[in-house]
Amino acid sequence: MEEKQMLLLVDEKDNFLGKYAEKEKCHLRQGLHHRAFVVLLENKKGEVLLQKRKHKLWDGYWDLSAISHVLHYSTHDETYEEAAARSLKREMGISAVSLKKVGAFNYFAKYGKNCENEYCAILLGEYDGKINPNKDVVYEYAWVKREEFIKDVLKQREKKYTPWVIYTMTNLFLPKHVAMIMDGNRRWARERKLPVFIGHRYGFNRIEPTVSHAADLGIKYLTFWAFSTENWNREKREVDALMNLFRRMFSGSLVAKLKKNNVRVKTLGDISAFPKDIEKDIQEVVEDTKNNTGITVNFALNYGGREEILRAVQKIIAEKPKEVTERIFSDFLYTAGQPDPDLIIRTGGEQRLSGYLPWQSTYSELYFTNTYWPDFNEKEFDKAILDYISRERRFGK
Repeated sequence: MEEKQMLLLVDEKDNFLGKYAEKEKCHLRQGLHHRAFVVLLENKKGEVLLQKRKHKLWDGYWDLSAISHVLHYSTHDETYEEAAARSLKREMGISAVSLKKVGAFNYFAKYGKNCENEYCAILLGEYDGKINPNKDVVYEYAWVKREEFIKDVLKQREKKYTPWVIYTMTNLFLPKHVAMIMDGNRRWARERKLPVFIGHRYGFNRIEPTVSHAADLGIKYLTFWAFSTENWNREKREVDALMNLFRRMFSGSLVAKLKKNNVRVKTLGDISAFPKDIEKDIQEVVEDTKNNTGITVNFALNYGGREEILRAVQKIIAEKPKEVTERIFSDFLYTAGQPDPDLIIRTGGEQRLSGYLPWQSTYSELYFTNTYWPDFNEKEFDKAILDYISRERRFGK
């Protein structure tokens, strides 16, 4: 009789809990959080290796190069590299590959009476040798250009690919932080011979779908520049219309949807300049969502890049830290504790940042589109993401 597989139980940070459990028990009801892994191999042509699985739950779906669990034996516990090598040999007939752990994700999903409840490590390797797939577990395999693979995953998602493919793609290839400059509301309205405030209203209506789509893609941080320090100089009628939109934004259906979808809301900028009722609503939303664990959405309100840096310098002078490094300086910015934007998108055709996140944008990729913000839908967002994926980020190297 085949020996039952024993899995290693861990917490969400991969700390071993000192316990093991049978594979079947780990997947029953709410499950037990255990170690698993995925392997993605890439050849010198820039193609990734995929396999079509034979599996009772994901039969016929495309998956990564190999995927399985880390096992406990009577003599030892497998490392991730040992487990991955075992799986590659069994599933694809591949051996002698150097693998490197490059990331991880926690995954939980219910399937009837069973579930997946895993800490899943991501291992990358390069391979150009022969492949001899195990026909008992693999229908077929394919080498696919990385960019074409990512495009297809964005398009097909769960219709064609297992969840592990989507999670891995999100962790490896997609930006973790996207910052938006929502430009073009006024021009959009004027071209349609509409009042300017109508353009702002349509722009306001694009925020929630953008948040929802970014969250679905697995993006962790999304920042909207909603009101700059210079916007106070606009006509009073327009500023008043924007204030009324902010009243709706932070006390109405938008915030209700964000709360329902586990969104954490934060602000960048000096909100004390806003009318007191709006300031109070903003503070309440930030407080009410501070423990949410989904996507973090920053609203830059009364924000200016020079003002942010000046404020940081003033706080450093007041607190007198023993030293001032880049990391310490970053801790005095509005975005303290968050990653810098990987991608900054500006709609409306202008090709400048206008003082947006000057410290944080040092290595950001920039994407400019002529599309006005009210017309910037999910398809337009994906265009920006695909453009980002096609670039090689050098970080000054």
